[in-house]
Amino acid sequence: MAKQFNGTIALDIRDSVPDWEPYAEPKAPAGSPNILYIVIDDTGFGAWEMFGGKIKMPNLDRIAKKGLIYTNFHTTALCSPTRSSLLNGRNATSNGMSCIEEATTGFPGNNGRIPFENAMIPAVLSERGWSTFALGKWHLLPEEEANMASSKRHWPLGRGFERYYGFLGGETDQWYPDLVYDNHLFEPPYEPNMEDTKNGYHLSKDLIDKAISFIQDTTAIAPNKSWMMYFSPGANHAPHQIWPQKILDYEYNTTLDYSDNPKDVSFEITSVFKDGYQAYRTEVLAKMKELGIFGDEVTEPSVINPHGEGELAKDNPDHTKIQGVPKDKKWPQTDWVRPWDSLEKQEKALFVRMAEIYAAFSTYTDEQIGRLLDFLEETGQMDNTIIIAVADNGASAEGGPNGSVNENLFFNDIPDNFDKNFAFLQDLGTLKTYNHYPSGWAWGFDTPFKYWKRWSGYEGGAATPFMMCGPGIKESRVADTGIRKQYIHAVDVVPTLYEMCGIEPPEVVKGYTQSPIEGISFAYTFDPKYAQPEYQFAYKLSDEQKPKDKHGKPKKVRETQFYSMLGTRGVWYKGWHACTVHAPAPSDWSNFDRDIWELYCMDGDEKLGLAADPTQSRNLAKDYPDKLEQMKNRWFVQAGIYNGTPLDDRCAADILGGERPHLADPPDFSGEGIWNQGEFGYIYYPGGSEIPEAVAPNIRGRSYAIEAIVDFSKAEGDLQGVLVAHGGRFGGHSFYIHDYIHEGRKLCYVYNWLGQQQQKITCSLPNLTGNEEKLKVAFEKKPDQPDSKFGGSTIGEVKLYINGIEQTSATIEEAFPEYPDTFLTQPGKFALCGEGFNIGRDPGQPVSTDYEHEIPYEFEGAKLKKAIVTIKNDAGAIDYEKELRGMLMRD
Repeated sequence: MAKQFNGTIALDIRDSVPDWEPYAEPKAPAGSPNILYIVIDDTGFGAWEMFGGKIKMPNLDRIAKKGLIYTNFHTTALCSPTRSSLLNGRNATSNGMSCIEEATTGFPGNNGRIPFENAMIPAVLSERGWSTFALGKWHLLPEEEANMASSKRHWPLGRGFERYYGFLGGETDQWYPDLVYDNHLFEPPYEPNMEDTKNGYHLSKDLIDKAISFIQDTTAIAPNKSWMMYFSPGANHAPHQIWPQKILDYEYNTTLDYSDNPKDVSFEITSVFKDGYQAYRTEVLAKMKELGIFGDEVTEPSVINPHGEGELAKDNPDHTKIQGVPKDKKWPQTDWVRPWDSLEKQEKALFVRMAEIYAAFSTYTDEQIGRLLDFLEETGQMDNTIIIAVADNGASAEGGPNGSVNENLFFNDIPDNFDKNFAFLQDLGTLKTYNHYPSGWAWGFDTPFKYWKRWSGYEGGAATPFMMCGPGIKESRVADTGIRKQYIHAVDVVPTLYEMCGIEPPEVVKGYTQSPIEGISFAYTFDPKYAQPEYQFAYKLSDEQKPKDKHGKPKKVRETQFYSMLGTRGVWYKGWHACTVHAPAPSDWSNFDRDIWELYCMDGDEKLGLAADPTQSRNLAKDYPDKLEQMKNRWFVQAGIYNGTPLDDRCAADILGGERPHLADPPDFSGEGIWNQGEFGYIYYPGGSEIPEAVAPNIRGRSYAIEAIVDFSKAEGDLQGVLVAHGGRFGGHSFYIHDYIHEGRKLCYVYNWLGQQQQKITCSLPNLTGNEEKLKVAFEKKPDQPDSKFGGSTIGEVKLYINGIEQTSATIEEAFPEYPDTFLTQPGKFALCGEGFNIGRDPGQPVSTDYEHEIPYEFEGAKLKKAIVTIKNDAGAIDYEKELRGMLMRD
């Protein structure tokens, strides 16, 4: 509510009394805490050392040792939905975020647009005098709004943050990220260097540099002003990119060398991960018990491929032998694990190196976070800063059973080739790879639970590390072990922060009447008595034992939580958990009324004589049918309250084929206007920002042409550079002029097919002097299709034109051996995130090796006036499954 002016206004200012209160900038109460909110991507419960894992995180461990570790924290099992809850205390479905942003369906529970009635905590804090910063991953706005023409209402600055530096999508290249600074696109400040681990660019380092500068900018002017920082690095999401040298620096191995000679010391037999993911689970569970995270209630980790999938998912056409698979349906091709002892020596070596890269990526990011913690210590801010460190979902299995050195292959329907992958062994983590470990390591890093990210009904997807320290917590940590086992959920963090800051959730934020906070504060757990076993299950406490509010009345504690994600679902209620055996979209199983339900007694039940089963190993559905029915009914009640329906596991074509709101109309191929019938053209001018792929010309599976209009009348100097480029090293195309030392200046077009093959056509460029010279490349789709090993790629003839005249002397210099006179274009997107469409330059990873040392290779020496991209309406059927899988990968 606006403050009233309480001064005195007279005709003469000399007789008037000012009142600055309505106009002054808000100030937080003296001594209000800072908040550092660290959200790490794709990290399982059993990954980090403070939870018993083998990944070294000494700086996050500093947080744990200063504060509390929570071993019963839960997420939604997917990144964007969890992050929405972490920032506003409402359930993901209440936020319209039941799924990834790219697969919205236009229902209250799944539209990808968080209601302003569900304000984020920075919007509340900024109105009360806190400075608010966000750095790193966002992924809380629809793909169609992640561009410079869109409204910025759901960008970080539109949701209450005052400053932002990071990337809007679900993932980005760590060496060449697609950065946004506040509300504009921004290029990395310097280049990566694979030989220099100290001075070369890496996104994790860049984000921390900017984080420190944001705080400095505030405290230099207002030293006592409180701030909130939401810090979300690219780690540990794919691509897993880090200098291989860091494997040695962090002592995950003593060598990087591989050898087939049994007399040599080969890296895979000296690695921390040498025994594989099955042994990892056993060793880590033992460490968890040693740390007190689990007791005798857990005897062993959950089994591999718990519903019988395994090799059946790969080889057996009768998928109904796998529990839960309906007739004529299949188990997802990626959601199973290859037993370690079934792997060949080279496969083990590749898988070990993938785990080492992931671990080094994690530890390097932790090292950078350590610089921020050091800064807070040095500037005297640490003791008054609430610090939270949390993972947004379980480990990711998007690498599939065999892992990948280029995720782009998978959603372009191109199978990973082991020999080709193994050839990149020494390049894993560098700018030459876009890698992801196999599903076995997702299962390993989720020790001791079942499954992984996207499976909301199982702990492997939903249970993640969580720790926090700060004012009011330090005393508790000194008094006990620092472990808390109370069940809490992502929705509970914001109300806890409000309580710690002394803030009542406001009724109105920025003019919007607020919906109720759905989370429940767990600040009561800071009391040392909640480390005691008898206080572990807060919902079992008597009113005398329960935490009290300021009036002495028992506070609410969490008693129930429902889950719904991509067709999977579950519900927890007072220690019991029910879930369905239903594979996530795009399984297209449907038949939700026929789902097989499982029932687990997670916390044990003394009255029934049931031991605790936190790993969901003992399905009690047949033993307690009445309890199962009660749990199922509870799920439906909760889903009704929180917009949990409709459930959606549809095939990709159904999910992605539906209409969504867009700023621009789709191409009109009717022939009206200046374009020929069956064609549509886009006109672009140089000087603008990169255009994201979602709103760039879609040439996939089509015939197309790119024409650059260039003024050569005042050409001078070094005449070369990119005319039009889209994509990068792992897939893309570029139309450019290049001056070869021994061959002279040429007009060039390169189509880089998934980083596997650069296809190249060139012709000599004559001495052009006109003010509107036309340079053109055209790809004409052929009726025949390439071999199936190229997936759904499109084959066609490619030609170069100068001023409308075909250059018959043009030479295809590089092509697939199988198709020497044609080009193949890839069926899916050029990149999961970033590497958009550019006019006059190619920033980020270069499409062509011709100019890989000269990026962004801006066009110079003449004036590029405009570029015209023409596409034909001759595309075949869209493979939506590839599209959806790619979207799921990047979340």
